[in-house]
Amino acid sequence: MIGDTMATERFSLLSGYFEHYYQTHPPVLRFQATSPVQFEEWRLALRLKIWELLGVPPIDRVPLAAHVVAREEEEAYWREKITYTTAPGITAVGYLLTPKSATLPRPAVLCPHGHGVGKEATIQKGTSQDYAVRFAEHGFITFTPDHIGFGDRSELFDDDAGRGYRLTMLKFQLLGQTVMGWRVWDLMRALDLLAQRPEVQADRIGCVGLSLGGELTLYLAALDDRVKVALISGFLNTLHDTFYAVEHCNCGYVPGILKYAEMGDIAALIAPRPLLIESGKRDTLFPTKTAQEGFGIAQRAYALLGAVERIEMEIFDGGHAFSGRKAFDWFERWL
Repeated sequence: MIGDTMATERFSLLSGYFEHYYQTHPPVLRFQATSPVQFEEWRLALRLKIWELLGVPPIDRVPLAAHVVAREEEEAYWREKITYTTAPGITAVGYLLTPKSATLPRPAVLCPHGHGVGKEATIQKGTSQDYAVRFAEHGFITFTPDHIGFGDRSELFDDDAGRGYRLTMLKFQLLGQTVMGWRVWDLMRALDLLAQRPEVQADRIGCVGLSLGGELTLYLAALDDRVKVALISGFLNTLHDTFYAVEHCNCGYVPGILKYAEMGDIAALIAPRPLLIESGKRDTLFPTKTAQEGFGIAQRAYALLGAVERIEMEIFDGGHAFSGRKAFDWFERWL
């Protein structure tokens, strides 16, 4: 009994340390620009720091060597399964959906998936992350690759996918790298792939994702201007009230990120490109109240650049899921 009390007190003291440190050490590179010139200087500094923290080493942009391994016909679109090389020794695989009725070339939407079964969830109607198939049905070409550790890219260890997933993350850490950084790099190569496809308008590529897919959309759009329109669903919030407050999957913790930026600061890097945020009122993982705080930071950047009409937030009556109520009109308007 005494031991339990002491353990509780120690935990409380440690919690107090974390909260005190957060309140007394604001992010070093938080958004504070007061002019467009300052904004560009700040954006460059924070982009470089984020890329450093993601821990991706210098990489040769090797040929994609894209190969269609399967092609299937659905009612509204063609689905191709494509393998391609993202870096020496790294092969990715994804689904490309091409609407049948659309005039080509067409705008494309990159659709990073969230946690779960991988790319399959984005092409199955009725799942919480069925945005790839829904955007295809609205006339957009969509592409969803499996992230490292998911679907066709899961790493098995003694037939235990969970152990393989953790081991992959730990191997990257031993090298001073992160699995999140490699996932962002893989998505940059996915942009390369889309830009090379004759049916895609290379200057009209957007990105949409839920949860982990929202996190990757946030980082990708913040770092790569080729993403012309972005939709972050069930993720944009504050680190203080999500990853810092409760345990999330280890893969989403970018070492050192909170020393330099909050989520809203990272989202501000996307300005002035169009950005739509979705937040479900019943999403307990990424609460709407604090999602509005992250949104507010990004909104200030858009206001500074005279682009307030290019950022919106949809708060919908739902949980941790893709809504889509405003999404398709938003992408039609801006992409």
